[in-house]
Amino acid sequence: MLAVVFCPLGMASASSTPVRILAVQSPELSSEVGPETELTEEDRERRKQMLSVSWILLIGIALLCGIALLIVVYLGARARRIARKDRPQTPLKNEFWYLNNETPADAEPEKDESA
Repeated sequence: MLAVVFCPLGMASASSTPVRILAVQSPELSSEVGPETELTEEDRERRKQMLSVSWILLIGIALLCGIALLIVVYLGARARRIARKDRPQTPLKNEFWYLNNETPADAEPEKDESA
């Protein structure tokens, strides 16, 4: 039996610090040999199939992530290209429109004479 002792640093006194012992038993030292160690032909074939399915899923996920990364890079380059593109210049009617204090004559409010 293999025992591992865990004690945090800085707490050396045994009375104030709980000590945790993890017991691990290696399968080589075990005296009992259970049926789970012996694999039948069906179990071996099932494990091979599961391994191949696992690899296919892993490769599929990697391909999907790669494709998603390529799409993000492509769309980012396209957005950058659009952002850097010069916009058409439109001339302003009056460059200093904000300094104009005049109100047009048509903009005078109408007076209500019914009152």
